[in-house]
Amino acid sequence: MKRVGLLLFLALFSSLFIYAATELFSRTCLELLVTDEKGQPIKATISWDGESFQSQGNSRLRVKRGIHFIKVQAPGYRTFKGEFKALAFSFNPPLHVTLTPLILDGEIRDELNGSPLSGVLIQGGGFNFETGHDGHFRLEKPLLPLHLSAFSDGYEELKVVFSSEEELASPRILFLRPNRVEGFVTDASTGLPLSGVLVQTADWESVSDKDGHFTLRRVVKGEAISFELDGYFSASPIFTGNTPIHIALRPKAVLVKVVEKFTSKPIPDAEVHFRGVSFKTDAKGEVLLWVPAEGDTIMASTLIHAPAQAIYRGEETITLELLPLVWEVRVHNALSGEPISGAWLYISGRRFGPSRHGRIMVEGVPPEGEVVVKAPGYALVHLDPSKGKWERHSLALNVSLKPFQVRGIYIPFVLLARPERVRELLELVDKTELNAIVVDVKSDRGFLAWDSKIPLARELGVIRRKESQTLQEILQFCQEKGIYTIARIVVFKDNPLASGKPELAVKKKDGTIWIDREKLGWGNPFRKEVWDYNIALALEVASMGFDEINLDYVRFPSDGDLGAIAWEETNTLETRTGAIRSFMKAVSEALAPFPLFLSADVFGLTPWVEGEGDMGIGQRIEDISPYVDYLCPMVYPSTYAPGALGYENPALYPYEVVYRSTLKAIERSKALVRPWLQHYFLYGVIYGLEQFKAQRQAAEEAGAWGWVWWNAGGFYEEALFAPEH
Repeated sequence: MKRVGLLLFLALFSSLFIYAATELFSRTCLELLVTDEKGQPIKATISWDGESFQSQGNSRLRVKRGIHFIKVQAPGYRTFKGEFKALAFSFNPPLHVTLTPLILDGEIRDELNGSPLSGVLIQGGGFNFETGHDGHFRLEKPLLPLHLSAFSDGYEELKVVFSSEEELASPRILFLRPNRVEGFVTDASTGLPLSGVLVQTADWESVSDKDGHFTLRRVVKGEAISFELDGYFSASPIFTGNTPIHIALRPKAVLVKVVEKFTSKPIPDAEVHFRGVSFKTDAKGEVLLWVPAEGDTIMASTLIHAPAQAIYRGEETITLELLPLVWEVRVHNALSGEPISGAWLYISGRRFGPSRHGRIMVEGVPPEGEVVVKAPGYALVHLDPSKGKWERHSLALNVSLKPFQVRGIYIPFVLLARPERVRELLELVDKTELNAIVVDVKSDRGFLAWDSKIPLARELGVIRRKESQTLQEILQFCQEKGIYTIARIVVFKDNPLASGKPELAVKKKDGTIWIDREKLGWGNPFRKEVWDYNIALALEVASMGFDEINLDYVRFPSDGDLGAIAWEETNTLETRTGAIRSFMKAVSEALAPFPLFLSADVFGLTPWVEGEGDMGIGQRIEDISPYVDYLCPMVYPSTYAPGALGYENPALYPYEVVYRSTLKAIERSKALVRPWLQHYFLYGVIYGLEQFKAQRQAAEEAGAWGWVWWNAGGFYEEALFAPEH
C-alpha cells in the first residue's frame, strides 16, 4: 500500500511539475508603452485579445507566447490596431504604441458662389474659433462624436456632426447658406404694390415683381437696405433681423418756393417751368410739382425779375431766388445820414444815375456781381449786393459813402527812373496824414509810363520801360496801403506827337512845327485826331486800377512866340472854348463806364478872368467843370504877375492869394474844387514852412475839397505833414 501511495504521489508530483514547467515555458513578460508623437505617456484603453483594461501609459503584461491582437484607444487620438508576436522568456522588447492626434482640417465657403468665408465663428466640443482670411480652419484632438455649429452674419447657422475617425481622415469643405430675406414694397399714398423697385444691399440686389415682392440674400443685421424707384423718394431702412420686410415709398413731389432775392418776399403768379409745362405760384409764392426725376431742370421767372433755375437732386423743397430787374439804390452820407445827389452806380459794365435826393433807379440789370458807387467828394464803395443792406418793403439797397478829401503830393515823371526816390515819397505818404499821390503817366514831354497798345503811341516810340515798371510797383504799394492814386495826363503839350505827326501839330506860317518857350511842340487842340489819341490813352489808364485821372494842359499854348502860329482853323474865343469844351465832353463820356474820378487843371488866374474871356488859351471854368468831378486850379502865388489880385508882389501873400483864388473857383465851378499848392519858390521870394502852412490853411478855410502839393523835383518837407494817427 505504501508503495502504491508513493507511486501515486510521484505520479501527481510529476504531473504538477510537468504542468508547472509547461506554464513556465509557455508564458512571458511584456512591457507596453502608450505615448503621443512627442513621447509623452497617454492614458488609454487597451484591448488585448478581446480583454480590455486601462493603462496610464506604461503597463506590464504576462502573456502567452504567440500572436496576439491589440487595440489602443485614447480620447482625441486615432485608434491603434495591430498584431504582436510574443516570444519566450526575456526576448520580448517593450511594445511601444504611438498614437497620432485626430485633426479636423477644413474650409468654409459660400454655398451660392463658392467663395471662402473669413471670420466664420465655429463652436462645439469646448472649442470656439474663427476661420482665417481664406476660410480655412483646423481643429486638433477633437472628441468624437463632434458636434459643430458655424455662424456668420448674413448666413444661416450650419450644424454638423462628425461621429467617426474616418470622417476626419481628409480635409472637409463646409458650405454656409446665405440667409433669405423677403419683403414687399408699396406706394405710401395708395398702398398698391410697386414693381421695378431696385432693392440693394452692399453685395446683393433684387428688383421687386408685380406684387411688390423681393428677395435678398446674405443680409447682415444692422446693414442698410436701399429702395429706389424713379418718381419716388428713396429709403434706406436698417435690417433688424425681422422678416418679412414691409416698406412704403413716398411718391416724389417737390415744393417749389419762389422768392425775391435780398428781401425774401414770396412772389405770387410767378411762372414755374418744368418738363415743358408752366405752372403758376400761389399767393404764398409756392407750387407743388409731382414726380420729378433727378436731373430735371426747374425754372422760375416773372416780367420784372431775372429767371432762376435749379437742378432737382431729390430735395423735398426747392427755393428759387429771383433777382429783381427793377430796384433802387439809396445813397447817403455815412456821417450825417443825408442823401447824396450826383452819385453814380456801376454794375455789369453799365452806369446808372446820377442820384437825385440820394436815389438811383436801376432797370434791366439784376443786382449781382460787384457794385461800385461813386460820388464826388466821397470814397469809392465796392460792395456785393448779397451782403448789402436791403429794405424789405421797397427793394432798395442802402449804401453809405464816407466823405473823402485828397491830401496829396506830386511824383514827377523823371523820378520814375529812380525807384528808390519814389519809395521814399510813398513811405512819406504812408507814415503821415497824406493819403494820395499824383503821378505822371503821360509827361509834359509826351512820354508814357506804361506799355501802351495804342498803335500811334508805339509808332511814336514814347513808351518808357523802366518808368512803366516803377508805375506798376507804385500801384501795387498804394493798393496794399489804401493810398488814393491819381494818374496825371498832359494832353495837348506833346512834342513826340507834333514831331511824328506834323499834320496834327500846331504850326508856323511857313508850315513848320511851332515850338514853345521850352522848345517843345504841341498837338493842335482843334484836331479831333489829337483828342482821339489822348482819349485812347486815358481809356488804357482807366483800366489800370487808378482811382482818378487828372488832365493837365487842357488848353491852347500860352507862352513862346504865339504870333508865329498859323492856325488852319478859325481861331476865335468861340472856336477855342468850343474845342476845349467839346474835348472835355468827349473824354468824360468815354470814361463814363469806368468807376473812377476825373479832374482837370486850370491856371490859377483862370477863375479871375472876367466875362467870357479865355486869356487866348480856350480855358474857362464854365467849359471844363461840368465834365469833371474835381476842378484843380494851380493857385501858386509865385506865378501871379505883379499887380494881380491887387498885390504888387502876390508871392508875398501866400494865404491871401490861395484863399481868394480858391473862393473864386468855388464860386464859378460846377465841380468840387481841389487846388494845387506851391511847394517851391521863385523870383527871390523864399518859401518855407510858414508859407507852406499859410497856403494849406487858406485852402481849407476857403472850403477847398482837399489839396495837392506841387514840386517839379518831388522834394517835400515832412514837417509840413502831421504824423498819421
